[in-house]
Amino acid sequence: MRRWMLVSGLVVVLAVGGLAIWHQTDRVHFVQTLCEAGLPNLSRPNGLDADQLECIVLGPKRRVSGFLLGEYHGSALVVGDAFRFDDRGAFANEVFDIAGGTGRSGLEWFELGKMRETAPEACFLPIWRVTVDGWSTVTDGPHGYGGLRSRGFFHDRLAAIDPVTPAQVADIDPRMREYACVWTGEGGWRRLASDSPTQTVSP
Repeated sequence: MRRWMLVSGLVVVLAVGGLAIWHQTDRVHFVQTLCEAGLPNLSRPNGLDADQLECIVLGPKRRVSGFLLGEYHGSALVVGDAFRFDDRGAFANEVFDIAGGTGRSGLEWFELGKMRETAPEACFLPIWRVTVDGWSTVTDGPHGYGGLRSRGFFHDRLAAIDPVTPAQVADIDPRMREYACVWTGEGGWRRLASDSPTQTVSP
């Protein structure tokens, strides 16, 4: 009996040790495998609904500054202090699909929606400068409309909304410029398709 208990204890110790080593050497695969086996997603932060995340693995909480694009099929977060494009016209910036968020961030994002309603009628791509706290995905997509994004971002708090300056979006793709408007702060919205603010609406 005592020998059986010793053997059982040794097996448990070895199993726990093996799991710890697995977690340290390959956290993403470890978390995803356990989740797919029916256990809770160990990367899910408090306040984030399990149905939003499923078995997607998140990294540690971080603060990100960039540009929020209010696309008609969802929102995207373009990280950085200015738009940058590669030779194919795709963003060279890190880009996340806004995949969801915690309950406490809901009111802040509702206010963004109300602000968007003041944009000019032809503005199909509103752009804000934002600082947001949250978690980016570690596992690759697909995320967003049509699975176009390989990474997602789950927001916890919208820390700041700042004006967008012309220099920050100077290199915007011409196809985007036609439908884009930038938030200028006290000046309201400005259409990028025009050299002058033909229609601005104060908040």
